[in-house]
Amino acid sequence: MLAGLYDLNSEFYVSDTSSLFLHPALGIGTDFSQSGQNGPSIFPTASLAIRAKAELTPDFYLRVAALDGVPGDPNNPRGTHIQLKKGDGTLVVAEAGYMRGDHQQVFISDRERDEKSALALGKYAFGVWHYSLPFDDLTAVDGAGNPIKQHNQGIYFLAEQALYHETNEPSQGLAVFLRLGVANNDVNRFDQCFYVGAVYTGPIEGRDTDQIGLTYGSARNSSKYMAAQSSAGTPAEKSESVWELSYRSQLTPWLAVQPDFQYITHPDTNPQLGNATVLGIRFEMSLHW
Repeated sequence: MLAGLYDLNSEFYVSDTSSLFLHPALGIGTDFSQSGQNGPSIFPTASLAIRAKAELTPDFYLRVAALDGVPGDPNNPRGTHIQLKKGDGTLVVAEAGYMRGDHQQVFISDRERDEKSALALGKYAFGVWHYSLPFDDLTAVDGAGNPIKQHNQGIYFLAEQALYHETNEPSQGLAVFLRLGVANNDVNRFDQCFYVGAVYTGPIEGRDTDQIGLTYGSARNSSKYMAAQSSAGTPAEKSESVWELSYRSQLTPWLAVQPDFQYITHPDTNPQLGNATVLGIRFEMSLHW
């Protein structure tokens, strides 16, 4: 059991192989990230929650969490704010999954791989989420012209698997991942998202901890959002897609550098915007006391 300020993306909707990439949707999925009045409870704006976890077998687990439906203060994005209001509602999320071996030591984000756990990398998980309070329908109205209320909910599936390990070097090799998410199209802009990718650890001889990865993903506008935009005279593209290529180099035990390239088609699904190229670089410093 856990209780307190809780980042649900630390345990829910997590695929470790995809953590190499910088695009936000490779953390919390696009389908889930748009939910709620102030989004779900993820860093840096978290809400009070209680989480229960059961390990049904050494490989199967079940997690359930109940969180304040509105993390932080929507009117004040700075700092940490704990507000429990009657109109916040509750976000409930559950995930069941299968993990091969001691998966807790395979977190790529931690950069700590022993040979046994790297060889056993594999995770398959299914999750559901639901808000207790209803939200305005994007298009449907009642007789008085007021939006009809609908519950906001969704499901997701993720999988990752090590496909190949170099001879005598099980910590090096190829891993792939798949992430799918669906959200209620009555109240959410994006009702479907899809991401797939691959990461190779140790691509260059003598650079055993370096990683190179390629991913492709797409987020699709819901039919009701498309209809609402058309009625407003601001039609939208059906989806936004992104390609990302990234290389992480561990230069010293305490410093890593990661150049990153992203190519985005139909940014914000706005037909007036051209395709975008994003170039970036991330530095990581580890301090050991």
